[in-house]
Amino acid sequence: MLAELPEMLSWTGAPTPYRELTTRLGATMDDRFGALLTHFAKAGVGTRLCTLADELSERGRTRLLSAPETVRRLLHRPPTDLRFFLDSVLAEHRREGRHAGPVEPVWSALGDGRFPGTDDGGAGYRAPLLTGGLPVDHLSPHAAYAGASASGPTLPCRPAELTRVVGKLDSALAVARQVSPQAHALVTAMTRVVVVRKSRADGGWYFSYSDEQAIGRLAFTNIHDDRVDVPDTTGRLVHESLHSLLYLVERDEPIFDRRDAGTVRVASPWTGRALVLRSFTHACYVWFALWMFWRRAQPADLLPSRRIATLCDQARRGFDRPEMAAARKVVAAHLTPHGRALLDLLDDMRHGRYG
Repeated sequence: MLAELPEMLSWTGAPTPYRELTTRLGATMDDRFGALLTHFAKAGVGTRLCTLADELSERGRTRLLSAPETVRRLLHRPPTDLRFFLDSVLAEHRREGRHAGPVEPVWSALGDGRFPGTDDGGAGYRAPLLTGGLPVDHLSPHAAYAGASASGPTLPCRPAELTRVVGKLDSALAVARQVSPQAHALVTAMTRVVVVRKSRADGGWYFSYSDEQAIGRLAFTNIHDDRVDVPDTTGRLVHESLHSLLYLVERDEPIFDRRDAGTVRVASPWTGRALVLRSFTHACYVWFALWMFWRRAQPADLLPSRRIATLCDQARRGFDRPEMAAARKVVAAHLTPHGRALLDLLDDMRHGRYG
């Protein structure tokens, strides 16, 4: 599949394997969840969880097992967190109105709903949805965890800020759809929830991020800021969705030797920063895809032409700089046979195959 990525990321209408990739992840999650329930049963705990899990509707089970926070805990944490899974299963039952009687307050695994307890005095909450149904989580414990920055904890948005954020994200999705239905399909297929938080400690600086351990969660900090425009947001949606795609592809076709993952550093031809192997290899695919995306936006007359030209140049420049040759040489020694497809992409860019 790595060999096919340049064609896919050219947004030319080639068939996409998103459903195949997400189906495989779903099968793995189903197996892991079954093993988790067996683990609890053998330990003599979790009887209530096992019963409620068996009674989940198909939609409720799919929502639970595809939630990025569930992915993180089932694939990357010890099978000991009975509380999270019981709360999450309860939330799916309550979402469908299928659980009556005295209950405790619970959040859904997706972070898109809080259901109050019988006696806690709290209110229920439903996260706003983008056009098409993607939830925007700024309030759940999962969002607080995902949004935590290196410089300190983050905060939920105020109501007016959240309204502005949802409008900005919806506008960005609309631009993505108009520029490239294929890119829009990538974002919607690879995203399960969008997390938005704000941070004073980061000086209002805007950034986005994703996590291999929580595939499908796109997170943004300070997107509410007026300095963040629709092109910024559109590019970041495509950018982070591409990381999620690459995380899924790498489950079957690793790009580089994992033994070298934390020790090899490569200077980015785009920023000059020292990057680990994953960051560099992902950056090559991401910048290529963004360059192809913004090129398609140029004749569409959807955004200011000067802004689009700047974004095109920003994405393309790293491929043309002399530093890329040095980076290519360093990386080549650590790529897997599948990963060597990246070298073909870099050579094709150098020789002008894509224009």
